[in-house]
Amino acid sequence: MVGILIMAYASPEASLLIQEVTASPLTLALSLLVVGIVTSVALGVLASVAFSCSVGFATRTTALTCILVHVLHGYFFQYAWVALGAFYMHFHGLYVHNRKRLDWTGSIGRFQVEMASHCVGIQGLVDMGRTAIATIIWRLLAIPLQSFISYCLPVELRVYCCELPVFNFGPETAFGIAAHVSPGLTAEGDAKRSCKRQINPQYFVCNVGHMSHRDERGLSDIQKTMNTLRDIWQEFQDPPTPGLAANVVAVFPEVEEQGLTKEFNFSAWESARAAHDWYVESPGHKRVIHQHTSGILQTFGNLLCSLQPAEPIRHQDRCKHCMRVVESEERGKPAPRRCQVCGGPTYRFPVF
Repeated sequence: MVGILIMAYASPEASLLIQEVTASPLTLALSLLVVGIVTSVALGVLASVAFSCSVGFATRTTALTCILVHVLHGYFFQYAWVALGAFYMHFHGLYVHNRKRLDWTGSIGRFQVEMASHCVGIQGLVDMGRTAIATIIWRLLAIPLQSFISYCLPVELRVYCCELPVFNFGPETAFGIAAHVSPGLTAEGDAKRSCKRQINPQYFVCNVGHMSHRDERGLSDIQKTMNTLRDIWQEFQDPPTPGLAANVVAVFPEVEEQGLTKEFNFSAWESARAAHDWYVESPGHKRVIHQHTSGILQTFGNLLCSLQPAEPIRHQDRCKHCMRVVESEERGKPAPRRCQVCGGPTYRFPVF
């Protein structure tokens, strides 16, 4: 009631609103009931926060709520932004201090003893909020810019930026990009994509290459290798290569300490015969062999190996709910569609 009287005294609009509410006894009773319920719930939540967390945390929460309500009420331009900025600096200092405390207690092995649960929770909540805001800004700016630049480039070229943030793995981690192609094969053996036949891979080819990027020779090798890779991928897809289950390429453009560009090329085939037939007839593979034997590639070194399983492969998947590994009970068969522990669905990785 004291708050209502203060609002009526401070704001003419609030005074008129209170007069309209008190004009009818029923409206006044319902308004007081709603105010009482909201106030009781707010006081209960505040008391619970103060009991389970700390008095300082509850006080800061109350103060922040009051200033946010004041700003949202329309008084942002009446110097309320000064108080809002002060609160931001205050909470930012608390955030930095709490982050250092989390790192310090974790480094000495006393994280669970020293850190209160509400400190860990509010730190995670703030981190999630910052991540969400930064992700939204990134997607609104970077993704359209990526599409625009790719549209301006020739059809053979494009730029790429990751749509979601990734963990900071440290300065010693080399980031790259991976691509996957699975052209498949129809039941009739033609180029239609409507009814793919499942291919159970029984033969694998792995090619690991290293190229220097510190001089012009290495840059020339990288360009020639990427051009050949694109030609081979076109061969895989048009028409679909018989017996090819999938081809995965991972490229690490720059490994600082070694001064190398690394490329991993892994392909899965239905049989050794299918792989042999493609390698013999492929113009792209013949071009690769010619570049290696003729000395066109001057800094390229690679390891090419063929792998054939000694027994049927056991396929694995992962549950979307509990993140457990879901494995097939029978070798050579795909993993179950649901987790056997929690019953959640799996990701259905394209193993075939």
